[in-house]
Amino acid sequence: MNPVRVLRKCRATAQPLGIVLAAGALFAAFCAARPVRRQSGGPLASARRNGTVSNRRPTAHADKDAPSVHQAAMRSVMATPPLEPRTNREVAVTFDDLPAPADSVVSDDPAALQAMTARLLAELKEYRIPAIGFVNEDKLDRGDFAQRVDILKMWVNAGFPLGNHTYSHADIDAMPLAAYELNFLRGEVVTEPLLRSKGMRERYFRYPFLNVGATPGTERAFKAFLTRQGYAVAPVTIDNQEYMFAAVYAHAMAAGDTATADRVAASFLSYMNDIFAYFEKFSAVTLGYQPRQVLLLHADELDTDELGNLAQMIRARGYRFITLRDALFDPAYRLPDRYDDNVDGGVSWVEHWAYTMHKDVPGGPAPPEYIESAYNKLQ
Repeated sequence: MNPVRVLRKCRATAQPLGIVLAAGALFAAFCAARPVRRQSGGPLASARRNGTVSNRRPTAHADKDAPSVHQAAMRSVMATPPLEPRTNREVAVTFDDLPAPADSVVSDDPAALQAMTARLLAELKEYRIPAIGFVNEDKLDRGDFAQRVDILKMWVNAGFPLGNHTYSHADIDAMPLAAYELNFLRGEVVTEPLLRSKGMRERYFRYPFLNVGATPGTERAFKAFLTRQGYAVAPVTIDNQEYMFAAVYAHAMAAGDTATADRVAASFLSYMNDIFAYFEKFSAVTLGYQPRQVLLLHADELDTDELGNLAQMIRARGYRFITLRDALFDPAYRLPDRYDDNVDGGVSWVEHWAYTMHKDVPGGPAPPEYIESAYNKLQ
């Protein structure tokens, strides 16, 4: 059983986090750990509502001003060769939890979120990343409704599509199917008209926690419901625990601790490089080739500040950025998929395919222990 799989399963049980990066003989210790499930809001949320904090770290455009630990980490990541030749790799970039996850931003004030979103969209444009954002519309109902809706308008006005992530980041494994379907429908009330105003429509659904249903019957029934609603599932092949780094990063930035934020950002880039290497090899072993990948990120402070560096790392691994629609033309996404959450909870689609094909799932990267410890303290 691999660490990503264990983490996803354990996250759904809301148990304490205690995962240690391990390999070989230490892997059993990893499998015994139980991490905390990610919530839409955390203990930082109320403290951040008081205003905008502007002590943003330098991004890829200001490396000359970045602390040396960050420069050194980036040089190390960029120098790491990919596992395969640097050609013919493609990846779609997706962002969950729009307008923003409250536990992973410096301020949940709408003006601050608008400023962060403007920076994120500008980076996506500069690096020519045709991303898609998945919306939880309950995040609009936190006061200043119109201003929060304006954040979604920023995405649409910039030409980026939006998808449904349920209204309240609902867990299909934690409620009756009928209630989950209603949560889905409530999650398109605002977003769908915004898209129609620009000649677009909601086409894709992203499962919160990547949970697809605890039984084959539930999974099949909800997929049939999605088809009737005119939606396709937005899979994930490059899964990761970025949300841990993001929460720790936002806490450090809110406290003005830029040294810790810099360390977290450097660790994040190194970790994501390892994650890409892991899923490249895992997918190649499982499928016989590397498919058009789908990367899961979040609309948070860390991904905004580090998107330039992350984009450079991804390109250094031989990727070009494509739309989710183009990614789903890959034949891998038409393969039989008999995975349900009773196996190991919400996991990447590479693990779906491995399970369906009765193939092994190797151990993979986990966040550094100091990130897990700091994240655990924030829950």
